[in-house]
Amino acid sequence: MIIINKCLVLILAVGALCLCSLSYADTSNITTLSDSSKSIIVNSINPSFSIKLKTIANNDSVWLLKEIDRNLISPIKKVSHHDVIKGKKNNSNHYEEWVFEVNQNAFKVPMITNVTLIYAQPSTMQNVQGSNFRIVIIP
Repeated sequence: MIIINKCLVLILAVGALCLCSLSYADTSNITTLSDSSKSIIVNSINPSFSIKLKTIANNDSVWLLKEIDRNLISPIKKVSHHDVIKGKKNNSNHYEEWVFEVNQNAFKVPMITNVTLIYAQPSTMQNVQGSNFRIVIIP
């Protein structure tokens, strides 16, 4: 009975380890880009991608999604990051990461679409800056 219980615990541990590995592999396949002069290439095997955008700490400005073809691409989430940098005066690097997923019906033919985000003060819409990212969809 003790041997069977030990085997069961071992099987459950290996199974949990495999599940953790699978979910880690899924997140590592996301294409990430922060340079809007380059294209993001997405295929049906890895339909997710993310865009990293710098922000300024203690500023009222935020990144806003201005334009997207919702028939082709769905926004999934936005995450704010604050990485500490040693030896820097403000000690942090602020950026937002926007995660998107290309809808399955978009993979019928190769195509190009855009995602446009703007950085602005929402209350006044002053100091507007934009970034237009080109998305290349390959079936």
